[in-house]
Amino acid sequence: MPLLFTCPHCQTQTLVETQYAGQAGACAACGKPITVPDFQEETGSIAMEPRKSIGRPIRLIATICVAAVVVLAGGMLMFRYGVSGIAQIRANSLRGACRNNVRLIAAALNAYADDYGTYPTPMVTDAAGKPMYSWRVLILPYLGHQSLYDQFNLAEPWSSETNMALAYSRPAEYGSPAVGSNVWSEPNYMLITGPGTLFPASGPLSPRDVIDRPDQTLLVVEVARPANPMAGNELLWTQPADLDVAKMVPAINGKDGVEIGGNHEGGATAATSDGRDHFLSESLSAGEIRGLITPRGGEPLPDDLLDDWE
Repeated sequence: MPLLFTCPHCQTQTLVETQYAGQAGACAACGKPITVPDFQEETGSIAMEPRKSIGRPIRLIATICVAAVVVLAGGMLMFRYGVSGIAQIRANSLRGACRNNVRLIAAALNAYADDYGTYPTPMVTDAAGKPMYSWRVLILPYLGHQSLYDQFNLAEPWSSETNMALAYSRPAEYGSPAVGSNVWSEPNYMLITGPGTLFPASGPLSPRDVIDRPDQTLLVVEVARPANPMAGNELLWTQPADLDVAKMVPAINGKDGVEIGGNHEGGATAATSDGRDHFLSESLSAGEIRGLITPRGGEPLPDDLLDDWE
């Protein structure tokens, strides 16, 4: 097997058969005397020498090729879709991630209802009626966060020292990817509470209490960065806060901060009591939104009201 030998005078590299190991002669390039080393003793150093000279160019070429492929792929996307097209692809991806979140939350809420007979209470209170913490804490085990649930002190309010330490351990399912990764504690998904909803003051209903179509009864909805009822503080996911039907605006992506949506152009994500996820269009009327909120209102809604936006 020929090995690479480097002339110590002119640095010319030549493939030399191992049978010439130890023999002396003249370099074919510069004519100066050389002695072919014993390859069996020095194979390691000789074999490594040419790799130093040719390895870097090969790695450099490979790096350039990879970079070229990335640039070419990006250029092809730009050529095919344009800047606006790529922005739309990103928007669709964020919308899909949010729909997945509301679907998981709805599944957890329904699993809780299967075990306890009703949906969880939006706000857990103590014996004196003092607010303690949110339904988001109660369904943690159903979202696969049993360990986080076990760390929460259910005998103390969300604002206790023990529970405040968990405020920045918000599960990913409670945050909208469209809001950004710099907000780690706020909830972007809420229930709609109050008279005529699944969560009246008298106590939460169960899936069996839904008389209207389950696929047209809102269970959980997406909201923008929510306003905190306690001025001066950020709203935490453990804190009991939801959309009050008596105070909310029946619109999608409104400007008042007390309505569904606010994170996606053209609509908002939500899940209905049958567990299905939807994208609610901004074109929904106030009457249609009210009809989607009530589980027993009997409002006539088009069969395909939500299908056009899935």
